[in-house]
Parts: sequence; structure tokens; C-alpha cells
Amino acid sequence: MTAAGDLGPRFDAIVAASSYMTIATAGADGSPWASPVWFASADGREFLWISKPGARHSRNIAARPEVAIAIFDSSQPPTTRSNSGRLSR
Repeated sequence: MTAAGDLGPRFDAIVAASSYMTIATAGADGSPWASPVWFASADGREFLWISKPGARHSRNIAARPEVAIAIFDSSQPPTTRSNSGRLSR
């Protein structure tokens, strides 16, 4: 895994230009939950966001603090790359 500080100026620029990130959590049964949230970061290593304590992702974090976040450059045009896979229960 690469630390955020190792990603360089492109990462810093994307974080600085973004106001929203997606935070992903998991419910008690393992079901995923992803929410867009407004965020702020002073250093690109620590991220702060505002959420109501009763929001599903807040409740999930209170019970299971493991999260994933995605911050992306939405000004980039779509690419022709694709992934495929099969989901099963």
C-alpha cells in the first residue's frame, strides 16, 4: 500500500481541488455502504468530514472503524478501460 504522502503533487492537487470524497463502510452483516461527504484536509494524510451521528455511515464507523475513501478528479474525461467480474452471494 502506498502512503498518501508518497503519491506526490498530482495527489495533492486532486485533494486540494476537491470538496467531496466517498467514504465506504460496512454494516453489521458486512454489507457495503458508500456515501459522498464534504471533506477538508490540511495535509493530505488526515481527512475531516461533517456527518450527522445518526447517518448510516456514522453508525457503521462507530461499530467498525475500518473505512475506505475515494477522492477523484472528476474533470478527467472517461477512459476506455474496463473491468469485468462476477458477483455472487
